[in-house]
Amino acid sequence: MRSMLDDVAHGARVVVLRTEDEVTPVQAADILGVMRQFVDRLCEDGVLVFRRLPGSRHRRIRVQDVIDVAAERERRRARSDAFRSAITEGKR
Repeated sequence: MRSMLDDVAHGARVVVLRTEDEVTPVQAADILGVMRQFVDRLCEDGVLVFRRLPGSRHRRIRVQDVIDVAAERERRRARSDAFRSAITEGKR
């Protein structure tokens, strides 16, 4: 909460969503910091769970599912960084 208030105090935009809310693929891409096409691929590959709106091709994705994917991507990034650091330290 404090971090969010600091962001607001410094002029950042803050959006508050409930985990059960749904977002569009474009909004999910914004949250993840990726392109919408990548979110489409995550949906098609079953990595990101979605539902289609009735009688439509439009997708909706739960915020919690987007958060889960973001957390997994961050864990993988951290492991990769640690691996690179270990290799770099081993060469010294």
